[in-house]
Amino acid sequence: MKKGDYIFILLVILFIITRVFIVTSTNNNWGAEECYVGTMANEIAHGTGLSWYEMPFAEYQLGGVVDAYLSSIFYNLGLINGYELKIIPIIYSTIAFIFFYLLTRRFYSKFVNYTASSIFILAPGMFLWMNVINGTGDFLSSIMYTIIAFYILLIIKEKNKGPIWWGLLGLVYGFGFLNNHGVALSLPLVFGFLIIEFKISKKMFKRAGIFVLGFLTGSIPLGIFRIFYNISELNHLFGSFSKISITHFIKKIITITFKEFILSFKSYPILNYTYFALFSISFIICVASIIQKVKKEGFNGLEIKHSFPIGIIILFFLAYSISSFGDVFRELAAGQESNPFYYLIMYPFFFILVAVAIQKLLFKKGVLRIIGTIILVGLLTSGGISLNQKIYPLSLFRVKYAPYCYNGIMDLGGQKGESNYFSSPGQIFHFRWNSNSGRLDSTLPFSLCAKLHSVQRQEECYQIVEYYFNKNNQTIPEYKGK
Repeated sequence: MKKGDYIFILLVILFIITRVFIVTSTNNNWGAEECYVGTMANEIAHGTGLSWYEMPFAEYQLGGVVDAYLSSIFYNLGLINGYELKIIPIIYSTIAFIFFYLLTRRFYSKFVNYTASSIFILAPGMFLWMNVINGTGDFLSSIMYTIIAFYILLIIKEKNKGPIWWGLLGLVYGFGFLNNHGVALSLPLVFGFLIIEFKISKKMFKRAGIFVLGFLTGSIPLGIFRIFYNISELNHLFGSFSKISITHFIKKIITITFKEFILSFKSYPILNYTYFALFSISFIICVASIIQKVKKEGFNGLEIKHSFPIGIIILFFLAYSISSFGDVFRELAAGQESNPFYYLIMYPFFFILVAVAIQKLLFKKGVLRIIGTIILVGLLTSGGISLNQKIYPLSLFRVKYAPYCYNGIMDLGGQKGESNYFSSPGQIFHFRWNSNSGRLDSTLPFSLCAKLHSVQRQEECYQIVEYYFNKNNQTIPEYKGK
């Protein structure tokens, strides 16, 4: 093996060690949605009566179902008591890191490769936390599939690969979209590349058609779920972009750029502002460099390895600003912050831009070289501090509840309240009926409860469904069993 291979293996081992440390440390964190994935995984392991299309936590993605089926393997094996839920996210994040390392090694300089990979390992607190969380909107898998897609796209460009590779790229995007719709964020960049590379020609249409076919193939289960079981979500998805206003756009883009993006790092205040400053400076340096190159060489100077990371960041801020995504979280938090998970898909591409910017500065003389050194040391130090930081220290979801990770009406700490019902099957089944109440029979939540694998779980589920009917002043329908 070459020296670079040993370094690669060493970094992968270091990556896994840091993630295992986060899981097993005293600052170990659990998520409420993660516990629902755990519940479904246990149901599958015990022989549930639920079908796959009855399991999704949310209406907008099927990633939680994929996670549940994969996690059920480890519940069946029973090898890691209390940590079964953590294996799949660590596998996902490790795959993401491996592809990230491979693409930066192959298409960037050695300095960018090692620097970006080190920042990925010692990342901001929120990114570290998401690396070990199962489910929770499947933002982690969206990061993994986007990185893999970027890697394939770079290979297509480098080797001038034919239609089959475009089909593979579409397949990755399709399956990623099935897990989390955020994967679609970079699709305009893919089609933009097609147009620039092949102009409007038969070659372009052929590759575009094969790409779309691959996309549709990868997302077949999602299409079945949407058409036959959850058509209302399409209205919600399109509705998120249907009420666009200039006022909303201006107000939101200012808020998310100068407030929510800073808070999304979920670190100590001084580190949040440090990350924001370093990411912003690096972004500006890279954009300025591309503009300068395009002025000299035209579109031939628009290298995809630099334009894709910049493009996905710009697209995120534009798409997020013109849509209503995240608005409900902002309202619930009284304007303090939105959902920090949304921002995570940009982080790996910021890591690349930061590494590229530092390299540019280090090759300069005097003050600029000092600035580059400060950015590099500052980022890695901040990441090291984040390793031992509490992001969401929820005492409800410590290790002792993880083997089943079912928080139905469990008496935690001697108190029962609405928070104890959160993410339980009864709640999710009721919400699913509520969001589709125009076309689904109101006994649906009870019929789904009846499919749980044990009488105890069924009874808990019934009680929670009744609780939500009463809470929402809805008439409790008569249910006569399976």
